[in-house]
Amino acid sequence: MKVQDGCLLRCSYCIIPFVRPNVYSRPLEHIRDEVARLVDNGHREIILTGVHLGHYGVELNHNKPREEWLRLATLVRTLCKVPGEFRIRLSSIEATEVTRDLIGVMAENPVKVAPHLHICLQSGSDAVLRRMKRRWGSKLFVDRCRLVRETLDQPGLSTDVIVGFPGETEEDFAATCQVVRDCGFSKIHIFPFSARKGTPAFDMPDKISHEVKQERLQR
Repeated sequence: MKVQDGCLLRCSYCIIPFVRPNVYSRPLEHIRDEVARLVDNGHREIILTGVHLGHYGVELNHNKPREEWLRLATLVRTLCKVPGEFRIRLSSIEATEVTRDLIGVMAENPVKVAPHLHICLQSGSDAVLRRMKRRWGSKLFVDRCRLVRETLDQPGLSTDVIVGFPGETEEDFAATCQVVRDCGFSKIHIFPFSARKGTPAFDMPDKISHEVKQERLQR
């Protein structure tokens, strides 16, 4: 079920903010009513998706006090109260959006929320993350994964990794491998970097050869 559209971030490799810059969150009550209908029709797992799922509600919170903010955790908490035998699963989310509130809702509702998070890494090298214009460093990412493991009962963690980003050294790649070990992912979507015309990364120097990308992908 798509609950959000658009992305405000400008990761240097991504074209989405240029083609879908307007952020929109579906009204909470509309989502709740649709979930109720799906459950009544026999559906047992509802996967919440969005172009930037973790930004659900952000455009509606301007000039409101923090206690009135609508966030992803608010949505999940509301959907957990829908009657019926079903569970909710979250699609991909950014590390900074794996908040204590969201993890808390998951911990409080172990039957209604699948204990799985797909947290996008892309690189474990701080230098590469800066060139990617990501919003955090590797330490924050590992800390969030550790908090999930400490709070939830045997959670599953999965991620995305881009290998061969322009300028990625052997040391940068080794740092990514170390973060992967530290986080203990159950599944990794691995992509060799592919330049998208119109993005800042398209014109970056120090391109990585196809052969090196494939070798790192296999490792």
